[in-house]
Amino acid sequence: MNEQKVYFMEDKYWYNPVNVIYEFEALLQKGVFNKDTKKAKKAKEMYIGAIFTIGLVSKWRKDFWIQMVDDKEESPDVKTICRHPERQGEMSLQDMEIVTMGKWGDGSITDFLLKTKLSSNKAYDDFTNVVCFIDRELNDISAEEININLLKHHPDKKYPVFLLVQTHPTEAIYKLVQIYPVVDMNIDFDLYKECQKITYPAVFIYSKVPMGKKRELSLPDTEKPINPFEKLNL
Repeated sequence: MNEQKVYFMEDKYWYNPVNVIYEFEALLQKGVFNKDTKKAKKAKEMYIGAIFTIGLVSKWRKDFWIQMVDDKEESPDVKTICRHPERQGEMSLQDMEIVTMGKWGDGSITDFLLKTKLSSNKAYDDFTNVVCFIDRELNDISAEEININLLKHHPDKKYPVFLLVQTHPTEAIYKLVQIYPVVDMNIDFDLYKECQKITYPAVFIYSKVPMGKKRELSLPDTEKPINPFEKLNL
């Protein structure tokens, strides 16, 4: 996964992916979404990004937070931030573009990506990570075969592309695998079991720290965590 150092952030509020998962599912239960609205699309992108991030935490056991990106920025859809305790608390930033291959789409995963995030008219920088959520049943995924086919069309693009797919028909069991430009990081995880393992704060406030001073977690001055979907007025 490509990342860059964090130097300055416009929005200082970052959310634990567990917070995002449970708040999104609470909104679904309340029935507040019209699935065809821009608000619903933005919320679903952040939810998918949070599931992806839970997969990263399950592998690396590092603290990740996530935030929604305003549509005015055009790209990416969401951002994540990661704290590296082994590097004196250094933070790194990951940009994430989300695309969903729906239940009724035609063609292969390769064809879908070549029409969307790997089409010739798309150009992301090397620090953008594309996450393709497969919203359909799949019996098997050959990451190596998909990788070979994608490289035939685009051997030179550098940004990573990942697949995220629910592999169990009724339980929240997911597979996360990088398929481009290399095959890497094949992770299988139980979403809710991994959520239960994450105990770091629901909200993190990012602020500048003087040179040489260790970064500490800063929490909002409220009695309850800030809702990650407040920007959408939900």
